[in-house]
Amino acid sequence: MPRYDLPHPSLEIAGALEIEDDALGGVRPRRLPRAVCERTSDPALELMALMTSGVRLRFATTSTSFTLRVHTLRLEVQSDLPAWPAPQVSVLVDGDRVQDAPVTDSDVLVVDAESNLMDLRGGQDEDLVVAGLPSGHKEVEVWLPPSTTCVLRSLAVDDLTAPAADPRSTWWHYGSSISHGFEATTALGTWPVVAAADAGLRLTNLAVAGQAMLDPGVAQAFAESGADRVSLCLGINIHNGASMTLRTFEPSLHQFLDIIRDARPDVPIHVISPIPFPSGEDVPGPSVIRGSSVVATGDPETVRSGALTVAIIRDAIERIVLARAARDPHLVYVDGRDLLHPDETDHLADGIHPDAAGLELIGHRFGVLLSGIEADAR
Repeated sequence: MPRYDLPHPSLEIAGALEIEDDALGGVRPRRLPRAVCERTSDPALELMALMTSGVRLRFATTSTSFTLRVHTLRLEVQSDLPAWPAPQVSVLVDGDRVQDAPVTDSDVLVVDAESNLMDLRGGQDEDLVVAGLPSGHKEVEVWLPPSTTCVLRSLAVDDLTAPAADPRSTWWHYGSSISHGFEATTALGTWPVVAAADAGLRLTNLAVAGQAMLDPGVAQAFAESGADRVSLCLGINIHNGASMTLRTFEPSLHQFLDIIRDARPDVPIHVISPIPFPSGEDVPGPSVIRGSSVVATGDPETVRSGALTVAIIRDAIERIVLARAARDPHLVYVDGRDLLHPDETDHLADGIHPDAAGLELIGHRFGVLLSGIEADAR
């Protein structure tokens, strides 16, 4: 079976904004441009931007098996929080899911939640062997795990040809760990992937765990994207990090929307406020891990000086978006509580992040909204 070094002109890497060469061979998908990550001192943004949520490989072949050589890195947080599902790739043939394959760790970055001390446990490249595919010419998609970084070394397959162009409309999404999807049991289980499948859209998922801080460089990437529709799920990490006050949050949201709208005056934009976070609804951040839950720990008295609770953030997003929508018919406000209802918080695995079933629920509900836009466009 021939082995094709990557990158290769007949293999498409979709869902990443940049593809970087790796020093040891192969390529590394990036979901946010390096230039954006270099404009913050937070190393977590770089790590999360390299994780492959929504990234997939596309190629055509007559082979009934293939071997993808990869080098992955997984984050392991030592705490009492529920463990994340083991990473897997999901394989589709002609659009139909045929199997999931586990990814055993090449590297593991272990972080102690209390001390923040880190330990990198290095490993080797891994060969992901996928067999038993249908015979005949077919188009294959390999969806990479949302919870790992991934260097793509090579693809061994009997024959390799370029896939047909994906004709679907494009959707770009920005959000936090809730959209990133560490809790998904498979690569197809993050809520943006579920929504994209339901609505028949081609997804680029720029959700980055621990982030979504309204970085201007991210807005500029959206402005230059050419995406057919955009969604922004905002606010929860601004609360969790206590990183803004009401005075700074409001103009930051306006600026983020201005950057996109000035470049793309007609692109539909859905702005989504936070889903329920019971601990933080009326308590400001910062949020910390306490036992098996994430809890807000700020002083409610500081609200009078501009500290942000989740309820305040949600109200501010609604007020700003609805005021702008009065003169912008392509701007839509979505209350996060319509995607996961306040009486459905049993789906919050740790008090803030939806479990796998909760992610599916959010995805199906948002897919209905996106399908409505598709119908209007037709």
